[in-house]
Amino acid sequence: MQRTGSSTVIVAILIAIIVIVLGTVTIFLVQQTRVDPVSARIRDGEPLALLTVLHDEGRLVSTQVVFAHPNSRRIGMLDIPDDMGAIISRLNRVDRIGSLFELEGIGPYRSKISEQIGVDIDYHLKIDLDQLSELVDILGGLTVFIPDPVRDTESSILLPGGNVRLDGPKLVDYLIYERELLTPQELMARNQEIAAQLLFSMGRERRIFEQQPGAVLRRMQTDLDRREMASIIGMLYDADTDNMIQQRVLGTMRTVDIQGETRQLLFPHFEGDLLKDTVRQVVQTLSQGDPVARGEVVRIELLNGTRRSGLAARTQELFEGYGFQVISVGNADTSDYAQTLVYDRQGSMEKAQSVADVIDAQLIETRPDYETDVVTDVTVILGADFDGWKVRN
Repeated sequence: MQRTGSSTVIVAILIAIIVIVLGTVTIFLVQQTRVDPVSARIRDGEPLALLTVLHDEGRLVSTQVVFAHPNSRRIGMLDIPDDMGAIISRLNRVDRIGSLFELEGIGPYRSKISEQIGVDIDYHLKIDLDQLSELVDILGGLTVFIPDPVRDTESSILLPGGNVRLDGPKLVDYLIYERELLTPQELMARNQEIAAQLLFSMGRERRIFEQQPGAVLRRMQTDLDRREMASIIGMLYDADTDNMIQQRVLGTMRTVDIQGETRQLLFPHFEGDLLKDTVRQVVQTLSQGDPVARGEVVRIELLNGTRRSGLAARTQELFEGYGFQVISVGNADTSDYAQTLVYDRQGSMEKAQSVADVIDAQLIETRPDYETDVVTDVTVILGADFDGWKVRN
């Protein structure tokens, strides 16, 4: 009886070991074969939104919302300025949106931006400048375009103009160099150039992440796990880097008293509706195969047909943000146009339609004989029905 009892115990132990081994193997196989949420969305052709934040020990430096569409492989980028004004419910006051990040952290900041742009942001990357410097060195440096040479002997910053490959410390020097002296357009261009090149370089050098995932992930804070980050990097590897859509927040500077201190904040036009519509159009454009999406240059002549001074010049940035090339801005032959007109100049109604869609213009004609001094694909005459954002029909 004693031997029989011992045999029963041994059998039970062997069965338990087999069950544990089979369970472990099953869990391992499930983990290896499961499709992460990012891969599933890419496979299904769903657009993604990624918040990329660069900061200096908690102080905001650059915030970009990156939109990506896996089918077209195109990327869009929206610059969120630190001084954008917003009602911050958590702080119970109107303040710069950047204060929410600095006081409450990335979660509430990301949620507020999602609310402002009308699109849920799926994931985030948060990178300190020290981490950025190390990450750039891991990637072998970044090539960025510097519009004008930088010669600051006091700070020992000497950088040539043009396309320049920078190591980590020099890239950080350039990122923060005399930012307070830049125009909003110049600041956006610098922020987006560096953010875009960082992301695209992570894609091009994806083998680095495959070989050293920990080294990359330690240089950022993110809600992406290793497999999800690998999927993002794979998407960036396939991205169309030549036709990126670049946008910034358009608005009006207003003086606001914040806890006894006077500050200038940027409030988006039309109570934020323009910003939401801009983002909607960016996401829509990324998914379409329009001429700009195919890499074709669409040249626009932009004319003001109203008595509102500077209307065409202010609208130029709107079109350029979608990748169109505005080659001429001026006044129409009269300032009494009641309706906005879009003229196809080269026999390509598709190009004219893609231009008209940006501002919801309905009157589109083929007019190769329209007199002008410039060679252009499309002429736009802004009429009284254009409110600076859309044609109101």
